[in-house]
Formats: sequence, C-alpha cells, structure tokens
Amino acid sequence: MTKDEINLSNFAAAQPKVAQWLADSEATNNFAKSLREAVKRYGDLTAKQLAAANRSADRSADRPTVHYQSTEAKLEAFASEHPKIWAWLETKKGSFDFAKSLRESVEKYGSLTSRQLHAAQKCADRDADKDLRSATTAASTSREIDVSRLTQAFETARDSAAREGDEFAWLTLRLDTFKFTDVPAQGQWSAHIAVKEGDAKLGRIVRGRFQRTLACDDPTEDRIVAAAADPHAAAVAYGQRFKHCSCCGRQLTNAISRQLGIGPICRARYGWGSIPAGSEGGDE
Repeated sequence: MTKDEINLSNFAAAQPKVAQWLADSEATNNFAKSLREAVKRYGDLTAKQLAAANRSADRSADRPTVHYQSTEAKLEAFASEHPKIWAWLETKKGSFDFAKSLRESVEKYGSLTSRQLHAAQKCADRDADKDLRSATTAASTSREIDVSRLTQAFETARDSAAREGDEFAWLTLRLDTFKFTDVPAQGQWSAHIAVKEGDAKLGRIVRGRFQRTLACDDPTEDRIVAAAADPHAAAVAYGQRFKHCSCCGRQLTNAISRQLGIGPICRARYGWGSIPAGSEGGDE
C-alpha cells in the first residue's frame, strides 16, 4: 500500500463518518477535497478541521436523498405520507415564500429534512388554530342575512355582460348609502360581498352571513340587511335620492331614468326592466 492509502485507511478506522463523507463529497465539494488531500498527506486533520467536517457530514446525512422518479410521483408520495403538511403547502404556496420553497424541495427530493418537516408542521398547526379561532369568532359575531335577490342581481348582470362580450371581475351596487361589491374567490379568500360606506369598510357577506367590522354599529347593520334583502328597491331609492345610477354610478340625465332610479342599460343588465322603446334611447 502507498503512504496515501495507509493514511486514508487509518483515518477511516478512527473517523468513519468523516472519512465516508470525504469520499462521497470530494468530487463535488472543494472543501471535502482539500480535507481528504490533507489526510493523505498528514494522516489526520486538525481539531478545527475535524469539527467542521463532522458538521458537514451531519448536514449531509440530514439532507434528503434525491429520488429518481417523476415530479408527480414525488408529490403524490409526499402527500400520502404527510397529508396535513401537503395541504398546508398547497394552500400557502402562492402567498408564503417559505411554503413555496418547501414545495420546491419536495419536487426536487421527494421529501423534506426533519427540521423542515418540523417547521412545516408547526406552521400548519398554527394556521389551523388561527382558522378555527377566526371561524368561531365570525360565527359568534356574524348575522344571517338574505342575499338571494342580491346574488341573483349580480349573476344576471355578469351573464348579460358576458353575452355582450364584456367581463367584469368585480361588480358594485350602490344601495342606500352603501356600496355592495361582488368579489370573486381569489387566493386564500373565498367569494364574498364587501360592504363599504365612503372609505369605511363595514364588513362582508360570506355564505349568507354578514360579518361586520368595528366601524359598523347596530343601526347601520340593520340598514345593510334591509338593503341586501331588496336590492332593487334600494337601488331605485338611491338613484332617486342622488340622481346617479345605483349600478354604474353615472349621473341620470333622463327624466324617466331619474324617476326609476336606474339607467336603461343597467336596468336591462341587472334584470330589473328593459329600455322603453323610443323613450330613453341610450341616455342615462
């Protein structure tokens, strides 16, 4: 045996973990390569070199092994083994960089390190607890509200616009002194109807319940509930009072439109009437 081989053999007997890491890593890690060269030459490493090599060997042991399988197969296997963490990663990947990076690790390696799994589990548990507390709070402070006519008006307007080649992400109705905005589902937020008065956010309607903010008092909430229950009547009242269309916000210049409180195009679009032939034309 050469001197190099003898030194490597003796070092492997004394430091098997480090020796194995040096052998596995020297081709891709310059630090490991330099340490292995030192072992060949001197038969040992300094205390600092040994400590650093041990740390690197430990990190390498904890690092996931790359599984040579399709990305889809990796994700399915991880989801089956860690369903709660996977559900959290899928929910947060678009809004939380840490979750996004963990999902990318799963795509690459098929798994996560023990520390990553522990951190992801903590985040998932924390968010689940937060969602439970939010749901409990919302249930105790929200009020059931009839939005069947309001929802139907928004759906009719959206369908009418689509037939005309127009698309609206959000639609707004001005009822009483409030603005009711139909907000579609996006990201982590479910579909809801936002309610504002001026710049004040008064609350939102989710699955038939009005969740009010601190800016909304009891009398204001009662008015919101009444407006949502009969949006057509509230729209007419708004237009007659402010002389602006409750649907599009434009000024009502036509006498019939002022009387009806809504412009002709919006009445047809929301299913609240049609344009009287020869009476209004295209004017609001």
